[in-house]
Amino acid sequence: MAKPRCYLVSLDPIRVLVISNPSAKWLRPLDRLPQPVELLVGDTPEFLATAAPKAEVVLNGLHD
Repeated sequence: MAKPRCYLVSLDPIRVLVISNPSAKWLRPLDRLPQPVELLVGDTPEFLATAAPKAEVVLNGLHD
């Protein structure tokens, strides 16, 4: 069976804000997202205040 493919027709990158420690190992699969995707990853209040207005998608990657 053929592997499904995902095609994004937007010319501009989709900005995904990931609220998480940028070095967290569970974020590695995000590197395989199809392009055009711009990942904004961070967890400090200063970073979030700057990145949130630019994001089109928000992913909460924090956990206990």
